[in-house]
Amino acid sequence: MFPQTRMTKALSDVLVKERYLKSVKEDVVEGRKVLVGEIAYGKEEAAFSDVVLFSKPSLRVYVTAKDKRLRGLGVAVVSTNKGIMTGKEASEKGFGGELLFRVW
Repeated sequence: MFPQTRMTKALSDVLVKERYLKSVKEDVVEGRKVLVGEIAYGKEEAAFSDVVLFSKPSLRVYVTAKDKRLRGLGVAVVSTNKGIMTGKEASEKGFGGELLFRVW
């Protein structure tokens, strides 16, 4: 359960598209809008096993479209000026941005 913001909605949409989350529902808890995500499962195991955070409020990590960190193990999630997208999409479209995290 996460507070509903444009950022968390965009992140959840990317994770649903990449099949790490099964679904995301909007709900109201104690008068506040929240997002409730359901983790996708394979054969009794979660669709992802680890998440590595790159950017923090105290240290932002920026990448270019040609940066090698956008590809590789799992899915990198990047915040670009055209919205939040996977590292592969950003690289193909020629966008760089803030590297948020990698999930696999």
